[in-house]
Amino acid sequence: ARGNRVMTVAPRYDQYRDGWDTSVLVE
Repeated sequence: ARGNRVMTVAPRYDQYRDGWDTSVLVE
């Protein structure tokens, strides 16, 4: 159960990180 949760959270964090990086670069 723990492994499944981590795998589901990992991709989401990656997307958020990419979005933040893009926002900072654009600004």
